[in-house]
Amino acid sequence: ERVGTHACLESANLLLAERGSEPWFELLLQTRVIIIIPMTNAVGYARSEREEIQPRSGDDDEVRIDPNRDFPFDQQPTLCMQTAAARAINEIMRAYTVSLMITFHGGTNVIGYEWGDLGHCS
Repeated sequence: ERVGTHACLESANLLLAERGSEPWFELLLQTRVIIIIPMTNAVGYARSEREEIQPRSGDDDEVRIDPNRDFPFDQQPTLCMQTAAARAINEIMRAYTVSLMITFHGGTNVIGYEWGDLGHCS
């Protein structure tokens, strides 16, 4: 998933470099909110670990939570949004009507759809 960070930064550079080059592109930039999040799990990135480390309440132990599985999908509500990464994405989704998302998730090529599973398709 390290390539995603670089892809996001290069995309931001491209958007800035091409600004004003074409009328349609300028219109696109002026009429959209573009949110680029190069990295939601910075600690995991730095440690080369997928999980986000959370302290366990009441003792000195810690619990590791995968931010990719920390969303309210096939999950008990009390077990959701425990990681900073999931909460950050959740707040963006609550604040904006998102019409397109691109994810650079390592190891796969996907065009995603709502809910991302076959069980919700009918």
